[in-house]
Amino acid sequence: MEYDFVIVGDRSGGATLAARLSEDSAISVCLLEAGGAGSHLLNRAPAAMVAVLPGHGKILNWV
Repeated sequence: MEYDFVIVGDRSGGATLAARLSEDSAISVCLLEAGGAGSHLLNRAPAAMVAVLPGHGKILNWV
């Protein structure tokens, strides 16, 4: 398949950009996201985000 745009990352910025680009039916957009559903407790507890920083284990860290 060929796409006009490939967007890597489906957080708020990636999803917004893909939605805006796809409003034009002449443009094809591929949106890629790695990871799970994001339902892990560390994703929902802001104070626990230190656990996913580089050097603090690889619980939810892709780096």
